[in-house]
Amino acid sequence: MQPILAAQREVAELQHNSHMGLIKVMVEARYKDTQADIRGIKESLTKLIGTSPTPVFEKDDQDDAKRGEKNSMRQLDIDPKANTKS
Repeated sequence: MQPILAAQREVAELQHNSHMGLIKVMVEARYKDTQADIRGIKESLTKLIGTSPTPVFEKDDQDDAKRGEKNSMRQLDIDPKANTKS
């Protein structure tokens, strides 16, 4: 019984190695195709953007939350001297 189990285990290992080899080839081919696609996209972008000026992004130093607090306080328009007690 032991020789049969050993032979089955060996066949399963050979099948596994063969299958993993095929997967490795497939993954490497997909990687090369993806790299070629990325190179093509970069080249087309440089052709499109190469003649236009570089975009300028304004840096906003003020935090949006703080700006929102300031704006909301302005909208309240509370008079600190007003007597709230009736």
